[in-house]
Amino acid sequence: MKCIYLVFILSIFIDSNAFAQKDSLEISRNLIYVEVGGAGGYGSVNYERVLLDQNKFMFTARLGLSSYHIKDFRNDFNPDILIPLALSGSYGENHKLELGIGQTVANIVHFDFTENKPARKTNFHTFLTLGYRYQKSTGGIFFRFAYHQIFELNEYLNHWAGVSFGYSL
Repeated sequence: MKCIYLVFILSIFIDSNAFAQKDSLEISRNLIYVEVGGAGGYGSVNYERVLLDQNKFMFTARLGLSSYHIKDFRNDFNPDILIPLALSGSYGENHKLELGIGQTVANIVHFDFTENKPARKTNFHTFLTLGYRYQKSTGGIFFRFAYHQIFELNEYLNHWAGVSFGYSL
């Protein structure tokens, strides 16, 4: 199931012409940004692809990377890995209202008492996003402020805010 989910997300990023619109203006479809807080924990580096940009409506797919701890409890290099994946829709010209849904895949190191050594456990955390974003269709500076409802382990509700800064290419 995890493999099918990852193949689906990767196919969205690879097949970029599936939703492309032919305009006289060149639309900037790639965003690179850093998010402080938000779905990636304390901070994440993200790539976002604009799948559709038409009539003030924009639809995007996001892939990020983050980490909580770089070293495990033995002080060995063994980072916790967080991967936020999301689909978002926004409405507006340059100033947009954003709604999104996503999944953060968390691969965390813990102590395995039966094996007496570090072990990894993968968890899934669903999140919903409501935010404001400043982004021109033709590229340039990108800014976003978002509220995230994160359902940790799809059971416990947490409230996070995230601020994103980046560039649209």
